[in-house]
Amino acid sequence: MNNNRLELSSSVRQVMADLKSEEPVSAATFVQAIFKLHGEYAEQRAGSLHIEGTSLRRKSSEWLDDVQTLFDPERVRSLNRTDKPAVLHGRLVVIGLSLLEKRLREQLEHVGAFSALVKELHEPLPEILTKRGRDLYAPSTDAKKSPDLLDTVPPWSDDPLLQPDQDLLGRVAFARFLARRIPPIEQEPYAYCIHLYGPWGAGKSTLLNFLRLQLERPKEPPQPFLTKARKLLRSIFRRKKKTADWLVVEFNAWRHQQIRPPWWSLLERIFQEAKSRLSLRERFLEYWWRFNSGRLQYFLGAIVLAWLLALVVFPLLRSGATGGGLKAFADGAENVSKILALIATVWGGIFAVNRSLLFGSAQAAQNYTELTHDPTNQIKRRFNTLIRRLKPGRVVILIDDLDRCQSLYVVDLLEGIQTLFREAPVVFVVAADRNWLNACYEEVYEKLEPRIHEPGKSLGALFLEKAFRFSTPMPGIPEELKKHYWLHLLRVTEAQRKTDLTEARTKAKDLLTNAQSESEIRRLVETSGQRSFPEQRALREEAAVKLAAPEIIERIEHTLKPYATLLEPNPRGMKLLVNGYSANRALAILAEVEIELDQLALWTILNSRWPQLADYLSDHPDILEKAGQEGLKELPVGLQELWKDPGVVEVLTGNSTRAALTKKTLRQSVQMRA
Repeated sequence: MNNNRLELSSSVRQVMADLKSEEPVSAATFVQAIFKLHGEYAEQRAGSLHIEGTSLRRKSSEWLDDVQTLFDPERVRSLNRTDKPAVLHGRLVVIGLSLLEKRLREQLEHVGAFSALVKELHEPLPEILTKRGRDLYAPSTDAKKSPDLLDTVPPWSDDPLLQPDQDLLGRVAFARFLARRIPPIEQEPYAYCIHLYGPWGAGKSTLLNFLRLQLERPKEPPQPFLTKARKLLRSIFRRKKKTADWLVVEFNAWRHQQIRPPWWSLLERIFQEAKSRLSLRERFLEYWWRFNSGRLQYFLGAIVLAWLLALVVFPLLRSGATGGGLKAFADGAENVSKILALIATVWGGIFAVNRSLLFGSAQAAQNYTELTHDPTNQIKRRFNTLIRRLKPGRVVILIDDLDRCQSLYVVDLLEGIQTLFREAPVVFVVAADRNWLNACYEEVYEKLEPRIHEPGKSLGALFLEKAFRFSTPMPGIPEELKKHYWLHLLRVTEAQRKTDLTEARTKAKDLLTNAQSESEIRRLVETSGQRSFPEQRALREEAAVKLAAPEIIERIEHTLKPYATLLEPNPRGMKLLVNGYSANRALAILAEVEIELDQLALWTILNSRWPQLADYLSDHPDILEKAGQEGLKELPVGLQELWKDPGVVEVLTGNSTRAALTKKTLRQSVQMRA
């Protein structure tokens, strides 16, 4: 054994075998293979990191030989106080390759993975490096002082972000706000539907990923086989404990739109995610229902076939074989063909009668709705039973990519949620472009449009108003954040900024701990102008989250009471105003828009009651000066009737609240949302 070399760990040997040591690979490929094996590296983030390729390619054995020159085996043994051989494990290999390949190190530093790996070592990194290793390690201290652009900018993936530390646009803060607004909903007797809207490319899928991470319990690290076996045995012989954690179900509508009816794939997706939380008995009952619903025909058919073979076919073949010669055999063959025809007929009949639910096939679900007595209530009961068995667990269903689906599928899915799944205490969060959903309803119900008319609202908007109890746009992006994001795309090193932001977030939480009202939160944000950008940004993010606290929402309800006269005369009006106002205030803070309470309240009411008019005024704020005037030819035809409506005039002029909506507010409304 060579004492001047570190002994390879078993995982490094495995990676070497996987990479086929005689074939040249890049350092990035080597690191990606290690991360694939050790997803727990870099604070559990290694498995989700994507590393751009590096140019230099060498045999993996050559890479390891070079890495060996960076570490001092004697120092490793000394610091660990052991006489055993020093081990070159996966973390050391990744760090060594990063020191050898500058481009690789920059990528890992950019996402905080390099520093995380260094912290996870048992020994201080500088103390186990050779002189060559220390020379390569030292330049990073200068990188923070003078960030430079890389020579080339790699292509960027358009996939949604998966981890909060990848967020540079404040999306995590809004996800935290939404997560805190969801828990009180669990007391609702019916399903609660939230609409998260924005145009394509606004980051809706990313926000759903961040929302999922905020709600669900962190995943357990990989466990040894024996531990898994013991847990399995306990789950068989003991009743599974109920948890109060959120069960988060992700449903990509676009990937399932070819399967009709939509409720089937959604129901099956929910069950697949929920079954791990059910006891063995509960799981058996759910499977038994599915078995009876879609696959019983196979079971019964197999029994009938076995009896026919035992009682008819085998005796007939035996009699043909024992006597009668060729004639008897021919008669037996003819009888067998008749029996097989009978079996096929019986099988087909059983299949037609019992093909009752989609869990056998998509056509079976269609048959179920056509042939089953009262199928709607049957499906309702099954879904409600499944959710009840998860109590006191809470279920949130994230529906994405609905704005890529065909009109009929969109309408069928949303109507299915309102009818089949409405009576279960679950939360649906639908991320989809509002204009797309509007257009889908208008296409499906185009014959109704001439008969259903409400100024300021399209036919689709009327349907969406009934479908969702809480709607909010994606947050806008202030100019300073745009600049930092652009530099990130150009690969400018931002390690120091990330460190500053992390420290600033800790301070911001402490600063906002005692804030008890929206006005206190706003005052802290508005007086932060002298702070550094990371401190201002952290304070805004924490302020947006704080707005979702129950005590703050209660105070907001009291503050908004004077605006009740401007709402529609129905019980939903005040709830919609509180939900919309709290979301808009969070959006304004995140988008760095300073807007007074009365102005934000008026804008929220306008956007809720007459969304078409709100959109038009946002694009044409100067026309606000002509509020209430008749005969304005520049107005679209559909809005001319609405322009002189007393309710609209009251919101625009604010006579009863002594505050008129301003052109500045209309311009700010565009900045608040994506």
